[in-house]
Amino acid sequence: MNLSISMEEKAKDFLEKKHNVLTITRMDIDRGCAGFEDLDISYHNPQNDNYEEYLHHGVTIYVQKGLQFKENHIEIVVSGIGPFKAIAVDGLKRSV
Repeated sequence: MNLSISMEEKAKDFLEKKHNVLTITRMDIDRGCAGFEDLDISYHNPQNDNYEEYLHHGVTIYVQKGLQFKENHIEIVVSGIGPFKAIAVDGLKRSV
């Protein structure tokens, strides 16, 4: 997988405080008769080798193999305010 990555400066600053590591994993959510997929974001190295590794502006980004993104591009931003800030990743191509 060859991804292009864009990251806002606030996200880079946030990830510096998290040891410059971002892991993006598929998360399936079951809501009874309807389910959907989303992303699970963590700030540590993955526990297995089922990830592609990217280095972007000093941040190591691990993306679970098999995830597909619109136009092979992800955008990394900060969402929330104050102590509720977290990284959000936009661009997941969701299956229907």
